[in-house]
Amino acid sequence: SEEMGVTRQESDRLAVIHALSSILLASPEDILQSPVLRQCWWNLSQISSPKLQAAILISIAHAFQSLRQQQSQLEENPATMDRSSVALRIYTFLAQDQDDSSSSSQSTTEWLFQKYAKSPMVELRTATYGLWTQLLQTTNSSGMTLLLANPEWWDYLLDADRRETTTEARQVKFELFEELHRQGSGLLAPALVKKLDQLLALGPHGRTPQRFDVALE
Repeated sequence: SEEMGVTRQESDRLAVIHALSSILLASPEDILQSPVLRQCWWNLSQISSPKLQAAILISIAHAFQSLRQQQSQLEENPATMDRSSVALRIYTFLAQDQDDSSSSSQSTTEWLFQKYAKSPMVELRTATYGLWTQLLQTTNSSGMTLLLANPEWWDYLLDADRRETTTEARQVKFELFEELHRQGSGLLAPALVKKLDQLLALGPHGRTPQRFDVALE
């Protein structure tokens, strides 16, 4: 319904998101062409709970994953809408559909970076890394191009001194590095590829692997 508005109750909001996720897969344009439905899903401006904010970001990552899986099943039908373009449109709308005026002038990557990837709340950082990974896996070079447009993002993300504080966050961030590296051939500057090589060599937990016999000496 166009009158449902943005609910603040956590259980209500998650139920709405679940319903909208199903609509997206069945009829993407019903979501994409409705500012009200889009805001019901991913407007975070009125939400103070980091847990709920993270859940909404994760729901978008899951939507990207579902679109990618659906695309593989529908490739034999030439009339089917390209699901990667749906994911790109969702990503573009994320910043535009927030209430605060500053976000509307930012790209979604810049908005996510400033508000969530740099958040002191680990669950928000983790959700953002996962969203970016799913964006890349679903949209490939198009998603990479969006991320390449934000140099500050790369400098911050690839800073080896910014080690994540939980095992889950380190693993999710490492998976993002793996995806960036996988898609970076021919797109990334050699210096960025080298930095990713170094970070991947450290493993998910950001430490240089040691041989057991050396570690005991």
